[in-house]
Amino acid sequence: MSAGQRGRALGIAPAFAWYVLLLLVPLAYIVLVSFCTPQSGWGFSLSFTLQNYQRLFEPAYLQVFGQSFVVATLATALTLLIGYPFAYFLTRIDHRWRLLALVAVELPFFVSSVIRIYGWDILLQSRGVINAALLAIGATREPLQLLYTDGAVLMGTIYTLLPLMVLPLYNSIEKIDGSLLEASRDLGASAWQAFLDVTVRNSTPGIVSGCLMVFVPSVGLFYVSDMLGGSQTVLLGNLVKSQFVESHDWPFGAALAVVMTVATIGLVALGKRLSKSDQIEVI
Repeated sequence: MSAGQRGRALGIAPAFAWYVLLLLVPLAYIVLVSFCTPQSGWGFSLSFTLQNYQRLFEPAYLQVFGQSFVVATLATALTLLIGYPFAYFLTRIDHRWRLLALVAVELPFFVSSVIRIYGWDILLQSRGVINAALLAIGATREPLQLLYTDGAVLMGTIYTLLPLMVLPLYNSIEKIDGSLLEASRDLGASAWQAFLDVTVRNSTPGIVSGCLMVFVPSVGLFYVSDMLGGSQTVLLGNLVKSQFVESHDWPFGAALAVVMTVATIGLVALGKRLSKSDQIEVI
């Protein structure tokens, strides 16, 4: 090994050590625990079993998987519908205002998401601002049930994850060569056709990245469904948390976490393929 190779190896050694210690070791531990046998009260034994994974196919847990998938899919689709026009608008405003707009998009990250969700909890209460306004204008005769509903969970998820959709979309749209749009118009395409065929098609990497960044965490945002859905909405993240914190069934909770991790890896791999399959090649 040459001196340069030894220097590079020594340079990446600390990062690799942290990677192993903080990622690979915890993942290996979770996988190991998922095949262990739970004990009554607290803890588990090292007896090998597949029961934890077999329990995933029970109707109650399949319902949680289905509900989590529906909520995550709706949240991703609605976030994309809201975020794409906003990201497109950001690429069209004057450069003097663009930085300020991007800071405004990132500003929610400077405040704890739990605190922000508490704000929506206050707004959606039966005596909250929204119901008070509806009663004041005569839109309803009694307070509406806005809190502890699936709609509240969906809204809170969209609100929390919208910046994660806007930023990759903006980064992708901003890189599109404007001459492609001009060429499309010169060849007879309408403004709408040019937008779909050039802008949307070439922003596929941003769309895929944004959808992944919204879909994956929306399944595990247990505090959103806890605070805005109560016991009415149980998602996969809530189930994992309850197994570790409340039921103390670590092996089953670990099995759920392993399934979530494998599904996430699969989605990322699929997204990587999709982001490369539908772009215009410029020669």
